[in-house]
Amino acid sequence: MLRRVSNMDLITIHLETMKRVFLAAGLTFAITALAADSPSPLTNQTAKVSYSLGMNIGGSLKAQGAEIDVDLLARGLRDVLSSNNTLLSQQEMMETLRAWQTEIRNKRLEQQKAEGEKLRKIGDDWLAENAKKPGVITLPSGLQYKVLAAGSGKTPTTNDVVRAHYRGTLIDGTEFDSSYTRGQPLITSLDRVVPGWREALLK
Repeated sequence: MLRRVSNMDLITIHLETMKRVFLAAGLTFAITALAADSPSPLTNQTAKVSYSLGMNIGGSLKAQGAEIDVDLLARGLRDVLSSNNTLLSQQEMMETLRAWQTEIRNKRLEQQKAEGEKLRKIGDDWLAENAKKPGVITLPSGLQYKVLAAGSGKTPTTNDVVRAHYRGTLIDGTEFDSSYTRGQPLITSLDRVVPGWREALLK
């Protein structure tokens, strides 16, 4: 049963039966604005489960960046769970959701592509500047390295096990990994490290 609360401009879906509980999912829908007041206490397991379902559905839709009409969302739940006639056939519903999912996926791919291009430019610019620094060697692969102190031992081969200290940072200097911090050197076969690491150590 729907009841208008005029002083809050809300429609609250009241739970009368277990069926209505799951159809409403314990959600309170804002008509013109979100109320600042706290929600009604969840006094029993049914209410908690209902609200939890609403949170789960809402969180999923929000994460996808979906534009949702909450009134029609509630009506769809109500019509199906109350066995009412639906506004769309099952086939129309499936076709609509497939098209929507494709649209969401394409938007996400476009965003990822744009972000990737932005980060690539930042990386390329950094490498271009870094290549100008004294002592920096740039290999044909694009790998850059600098010898801080030359060793006198044998150059390892791909199948050798090496013992090395390292410090990994982002281009802004933020450290994300360090054997120095752990106080233990890395001991590993060269065929198990990242390509850039391997290429530099084999030089």
